[in-house]
Amino acid sequence: MAREVTLTFKRIEKIIGAPLPLFAKCKLSWWHNEPQTTIWPSAGFNVDLVHLQVDMGFVRFKRKSTELEIYAAPAVQSRVVPASSGSYQ
Repeated sequence: MAREVTLTFKRIEKIIGAPLPLFAKCKLSWWHNEPQTTIWPSAGFNVDLVHLQVDMGFVRFKRKSTELEIYAAPAVQSRVVPASSGSYQ
């Protein structure tokens, strides 16, 4: 799964099938107010960066980390053993 995704305003509009309000393209506060702030987390992402420009704006979303991801990743990595060693840990 991607840890982050960057979408242009045009791409977001294509995904949702409707134009973004002009306010979304010129006011940072739109991305941090209701109801938008409940939509991103429900999809597993938080807004990380917003570049405001009517024609070329974009938003970068970062995946929310879960406790499972934070604690499981080091354990999985520590079990990686080179194939030449012949042992499994």
